[in-house]
Amino acid sequence: SVSGVGETWFDIKGYEVAQGRGIEYMDIVNRKKVCVVGSYVAQTCFGGNAVGQSLKVGGTTFSIVGVMAQEAEQMEEGGTDDCVYVPYSTAARLSFTGTISSYTVTVTDEEYAALGKEAIETALYKIFQDEDAYTVVSMAEMLDTMTSMVNMVIAILAAIAGISLLVGGIGIMNIMLVSVTERTREIGIRKAIGAERKSIIAQFLIEACMICGIGGLFGIAAGYIGTLIVGKLSFKMILWPSPSVAVGSFFISVALGVIFGLYPAIKASGLQPVDALRAD
Repeated sequence: SVSGVGETWFDIKGYEVAQGRGIEYMDIVNRKKVCVVGSYVAQTCFGGNAVGQSLKVGGTTFSIVGVMAQEAEQMEEGGTDDCVYVPYSTAARLSFTGTISSYTVTVTDEEYAALGKEAIETALYKIFQDEDAYTVVSMAEMLDTMTSMVNMVIAILAAIAGISLLVGGIGIMNIMLVSVTERTREIGIRKAIGAERKSIIAQFLIEACMICGIGGLFGIAAGYIGTLIVGKLSFKMILWPSPSVAVGSFFISVALGVIFGLYPAIKASGLQPVDALRAD
């Protein structure tokens, strides 16, 4: 991307110039054909020695006066390091419009963002006398909007996950109830020779936890493989899920076995030995 910027742009955005210099005030006043390039452009096109070289943009030759420090962890085409910055006065002339498309204003503290926006809107209204002639966007408001949208998506995904866990838990409970029915005679024999209720409950809870735990491990493995595939195809990079999330998912699976396996276990422990031994 090629952008026309002012001399304070790099300070406002917090960008660092690693080689050479940035855009200066006299570059803008004299409409000089100079530019600052990103580290990807410097490395790919000039082998890391871009300062003093020439670069053609739209048929116009620019002299490279600076190279920005690397912003992204991995440099790639179209990324944040694949950029060229020129004086905005030069860019306005080359665009054949001679106008500036936008202004960026920064405040000393985030708390003043709303006041700053109000002050700018007031000043612009005095000039244009029409609210439709301009648009003032606050990054703080955009961040709040995006945060609310992300929270909504998280809530929806959490609801879907909760429903999935509920359905899966009911399935585990049904499996355990069937297991209790099929092993009624075994339970009766154990109780007849002196097995306590807590040992019967522990037996079926351990079985339910093992089923859910093994299922959780398969799910975690599928998640890791899916993340690797999506990362490689969509972002062309290797992505790994957080280990803490994987461990947490496993323990949630085990806890699901305890919760939904408790009723079948209690039902099994409550069987009378005579009735259990009489069952087929």
